[in-house]
Amino acid sequence: MKKDKGLQFNIMNKSEFIGQSNADIEEIVLATFVNYPESYFKVADQLTINEFSSAENRYIYQAIKELSEVSKIDISTVTDKLIQKKYVEVMGGVKEGFDLIIHLNCICDRIDSDNHLLQHVEILNGYAKRRALTTLANDITKDCNNMTDPQDTVNKISTAIVDIQEMGDIEEFDIHKANREVYKSLEPKTEHDLIVRTHLEKVDEFIYCLEPTELIILAAAPSMGKTALALEIFKNQIIHNVEVAIFSLEMGTTQLLNRMYAVEADITLSKMRNRMISQDERARLNKVVGEFEDKKFWIDDYSRKISHISNRIRKFVIRHKVKLVLVDYLQLITCDIGRPGNRENEVAIISREFKNLALELKIPIIALSQINRSIHSRSNKRPTLGDLRESGAIEQDADMVVFVHRPAYFNIEGNLPEIEYAELIFAKGRSTGMGMIEIAFQSSKTKFISNSYEEMKAIKQQQIGNVSSLPDTPF
Repeated sequence: MKKDKGLQFNIMNKSEFIGQSNADIEEIVLATFVNYPESYFKVADQLTINEFSSAENRYIYQAIKELSEVSKIDISTVTDKLIQKKYVEVMGGVKEGFDLIIHLNCICDRIDSDNHLLQHVEILNGYAKRRALTTLANDITKDCNNMTDPQDTVNKISTAIVDIQEMGDIEEFDIHKANREVYKSLEPKTEHDLIVRTHLEKVDEFIYCLEPTELIILAAAPSMGKTALALEIFKNQIIHNVEVAIFSLEMGTTQLLNRMYAVEADITLSKMRNRMISQDERARLNKVVGEFEDKKFWIDDYSRKISHISNRIRKFVIRHKVKLVLVDYLQLITCDIGRPGNRENEVAIISREFKNLALELKIPIIALSQINRSIHSRSNKRPTLGDLRESGAIEQDADMVVFVHRPAYFNIEGNLPEIEYAELIFAKGRSTGMGMIEIAFQSSKTKFISNSYEEMKAIKQQQIGNVSSLPDTPF
């Protein structure tokens, strides 16, 4: 490895990359930058030093890059920069008798137009990606031979693949293309456009759908029903033939399926737990199980580390075309990437990882979160963004934050009614705004129900008192 005052790179070992470079095109691109300085800025975001395979071309590229930030690019300024930074001397030491200035003048004499620059840069991006993949393959072999922990190697692969995917992907802003996308987004959806809905009528009326790239945080105090709501959304995707996956860090697969099947078969959970279901209920259960057997959904109840969960999400989306992922819940995930410190930093890394995954894979991700227990000690039990555990990072990364609130749960003087008045509080919504949805909750079946206006009003009057209008938004 050659070092020289701020410039550091590996000189490519030609034997490792046979056929994976094109020095002629590298020289054409560099000469185009020198002879037509404005051309550099057209593709600057698509190039790094990795696109250039030989030491001489890398030194010239670095000189051009440094000049672009402070001065004009031309043959004189580039030559001066190469001498000033002692790249000429270093190159002469690498290749005895090699004159970097003569090399620069020779390649610039060959170029008399900047045509085909974009195509040439695209070719260099391709070579750079292949070299990066070859290097990664060699690193994997070395790790395996050195008995490195397989999970560490998998984590390295995942990070490297994302970096390789992004090489050369920067695209110039095009207002005409952007405006076409705006009009396209306003067109009525057709049967060929997949729309991921919750299939809870009132929720979908408020948000319309779950948008790709969104991180949705579903938060509540313990026993409020956030898992029940997540399971309802999960179940509804399965019923409507949308590929979906859920990561359950709190319940096992059998427990999760028991709850989901019980809701769909209209059987109380206590009967399922006590194995006291009637013949008619078993017939309904058998029918539901049969219907779900041919559906495409996935449950993961053993992943605990964020690196493993991330890799599994990529697998589900790429291999199985999953359109929605749910995670139950954030605070139970172990952070094994980045530089974990205290738990607040770890949760920040985890929430950022989920947001990046949503952006990368272009899917919505619903992540459940606990809220601080301090809510129990105050008179107003309705949650706010400040109640989120490690709220700064979660709130910042989330596109939408939804709280589940059941006022009757905090009424310690009476028993919980069979049908409860509940609130879904949209405390943050980048594209939806804030608001509240009033919904019914059936505790014996842990099921949320979209009631009619009049039914909801009657439930609310019975449990909270007289109300003059609905909805009674907290914002």
